[in-house]
Amino acid sequence: MSSTNSAQTQRSQGHGYNTGRRMSSRRIHLSFPGSVHAEIVKVLSLRSSYILLVINTVLIPLGTALAAWSIKTLNSMGEDGKTLSTPRALDAADLWMSVGAFVSTAVLAVGILAILSLTSEFANSSIQASLTANPRRAMFMGAKTVAVSAFTAASTLIGMLLAWGTAHMVLAGTTITPLSDAHRFAPWVVIIGAPIASVLIAIMAIGIGGICRSTVGAVFAFIGVMMIVPQLLSVAALFGNGFRWLNVVTAVLPNSLMDGFLGADLNTGMLASTTSATSSSFDPNWWQSALLLALWSLVVYLIGTVLVKRRDIA
Repeated sequence: MSSTNSAQTQRSQGHGYNTGRRMSSRRIHLSFPGSVHAEIVKVLSLRSSYILLVINTVLIPLGTALAAWSIKTLNSMGEDGKTLSTPRALDAADLWMSVGAFVSTAVLAVGILAILSLTSEFANSSIQASLTANPRRAMFMGAKTVAVSAFTAASTLIGMLLAWGTAHMVLAGTTITPLSDAHRFAPWVVIIGAPIASVLIAIMAIGIGGICRSTVGAVFAFIGVMMIVPQLLSVAALFGNGFRWLNVVTAVLPNSLMDGFLGADLNTGMLASTTSATSSSFDPNWWQSALLLALWSLVVYLIGTVLVKRRDIA
């Protein structure tokens, strides 16, 4: 009788152990949607996230207002600098160029947001808890990228819609000629292309964060690639024909590619000389600029992910 009870007890204990193990497996089961949700919560827990997203959203229509006002002023002036009694008709391409004129500057805010979303975890050592909860580092990076990209796309899209309305308000009363057949897709390229381009920059920024791990270093590297290096190369290209090849390098840097993506197909109007990419022998059109920008984002992101996977987090 005692042997029977002992066997039943063992079976019961074994059954309990297996059940516990199965329950434990279910509890620690990792899913990508769950990881994305966790990263969304992390982004929303940072006060800087709200500030940077608002900056991105607000800077876009502010830049549009400045660009549209410049267009309207130039359009109402004659060659002698005097104000015309009847302003000239405005090419619709200039209106759409003004809508996207400041996106490549405002994107600095979401780039810094993307960097902070990763490097802040290294700074406060919460990366250890994050990778303990989700030891699959590629999934961890992917989930963080999806979360940041969603906020970036929403912020930029709202900014672009505000910029569209701002351009029409500033240019109210100005005769605007319809877009030509060659530019008929320009509104879609500008309005939808801006969030896509901003997301690509944010992905690249996360890669930079993974490479540097330091917030200061990553932000400096990001701003350097986006602003400092293009300016230095543009200045160096002025020293003579032997340096003109630097214009080609400038044309394939992320900032120039972003401007090209949003405006290369519109470079026929008044703002063409001021908003187009640096003049060079290689002048990619909008879809070539988009592909090259995507390549930048993919390569930098993959490098950052590989380094996050291989480095010790301590």
